[in-house]
Amino acid sequence: MENKISNENDDIQIIKEEKVNNENEDVNTSKENENNITTSRIPDASTINDTKPDEDNLIKEEKSKIFSEALIKAQNIKKDGNKYFTENNYALAEHHYKLGIDFTEEFVSENIIHKKYNSEIFDKILGERIFLYSNLSNCHMKSNNYKDSLETDIYIVSQLDRMWDKSYNRIIQCALRLDNIMMANFYADTFRSMFNQETLSKYNDTFKQLETRQKEEEEKMFKAQKNMPQSTNKSSNVNIKSQNVTSNNNKNIEDDKSDTKSENVSITDSKRIIKKKSNPFSLFAKFILSGFLIFGGGAILYMIFNKRFTNPIKSISSTANLNK
Repeated sequence: MENKISNENDDIQIIKEEKVNNENEDVNTSKENENNITTSRIPDASTINDTKPDEDNLIKEEKSKIFSEALIKAQNIKKDGNKYFTENNYALAEHHYKLGIDFTEEFVSENIIHKKYNSEIFDKILGERIFLYSNLSNCHMKSNNYKDSLETDIYIVSQLDRMWDKSYNRIIQCALRLDNIMMANFYADTFRSMFNQETLSKYNDTFKQLETRQKEEEEKMFKAQKNMPQSTNKSSNVNIKSQNVTSNNNKNIEDDKSDTKSENVSITDSKRIIKKKSNPFSLFAKFILSGFLIFGGGAILYMIFNKRFTNPIKSISSTANLNK
């Protein structure tokens, strides 16, 4: 019996040991699997550093090539326009400048997001766009098309480059030629506030033209006021007074809500104005008429009083005779 019990105990221990060993093996295998999973999820940093710069370099090389080709094309179009400009062929020059503007505007709008790959060449393309606009404005000015030149330069300083000094110079000149001295003064003041004296000294002729034009306009205004006849001044004052009277009366009329009063007021105002313009003949006639009225009235009064005082005397004399 004892042997049986001991054998059974040995079997139980062996089974327990096998279970424990199997559990330990499962735990180890699971840990190995976890380690394998974690290591497989995390990519190797060396592989990332090897692939990403290569892709960026390829994109940079491609975009730099595209930017360089676009810059060369814009410069060639500008050169063709400058060639025709020097030959005084402003129509063909304007045509080429507009072609260059259309090309650069389209290129910039499509590739502005890729500027980071080669910002140096991209900025040069933006500079060529400003040159094309500025040359186009100069072409308009040479063709005496001052309005288009003015609009082009205002677009340059407001949208492209507010420090483009040539545009301010042309704006002042075009405004003077269009007789818009107020605009010329405005941009001249802006020009002076934004640039130093060294830059402004390049455009002394333009500022002198503005000063002489201002003096001429002031002299014209002074002569016009001096040569204005006095009668017109008086009539203008009378009209101003009548307008003030009618405006005040119109206010009262609106309060009373009556249309007939406004007519009467306007009639009386016109009579007052007419009385001020009286003729000497009418005054003489009035004087004669008033004389007749005075003498006639005196004669009537004399006759009335004469009858009153003569009748009682006659009655008294008649009664005296009767008494006798």
